[in-house]
Amino acid sequence: MKTRIPWAAAAVAVTSLALATNPAHSAVILGGDFQLYQPGSTTVTAELTGGYVPWSGVIPPTNLTVGGGSAIYSDSTTGATVDLVGWTKIQGNADVYYHGPGDSMAISFFGSWGGNSRVVTAASVGTIGAGLDYTISAMIGGPGNGPISGPLAFHLLANGVELTPDSSVNPDTSGSFQTISRTYGAATLAGVVGQQMTIVVGVADGNDIGDRVIFDDVSLTSIPEPSAALLGGVGVLALLRRRR
Repeated sequence: MKTRIPWAAAAVAVTSLALATNPAHSAVILGGDFQLYQPGSTTVTAELTGGYVPWSGVIPPTNLTVGGGSAIYSDSTTGATVDLVGWTKIQGNADVYYHGPGDSMAISFFGSWGGNSRVVTAASVGTIGAGLDYTISAMIGGPGNGPISGPLAFHLLANGVELTPDSSVNPDTSGSFQTISRTYGAATLAGVVGQQMTIVVGVADGNDIGDRVIFDDVSLTSIPEPSAALLGGVGVLALLRRRR
């Protein structure tokens, strides 16, 4: 005796399976936590005994001198310089030190009259795939949990061109660390499938001198668009119906 499965129940089951087998995926962003390293290494990390690491102008973030302190490397040696791996300066000035959530390493940007201060991931963080939604997110706050001020720069780029998000989550100006995010839907990205993604963080044009914004824990997540999973489920159902 054959067991007959109601098609509605089968549709729910297959669609649920399609969604479950296509979960969200988080890309590994080199330097997303703004960890410092021993100069010339991407494995020997560096911790600061105090002070901060100033990064002025657009020089490469290598052999940066620790100001007001020194570095202790994870191989038990010490030094006065560090590398910030994974980022390239576009413009302006920034400091790296312990001022993120839970006193973690983070990067602080400060504006200039009519200018900005921004960095971009030094390498691609992945290729845009078809039928995927992408979300970039970070923790953001003000110095000493002070207010967040000035316009922010937080963008996903495709082959170096800034994309327009479909939705955004922006922090308030209270200064406590909060999540900032930008989401880009599969339909919006249809014309740039296959292009390389990079991420820009910092402060945007018009940020005044003294205004500071702190970024930490930059991440990128992709998830299959629900309609794509549903189409997959419908296709499976069609095959099952033909085999009856």
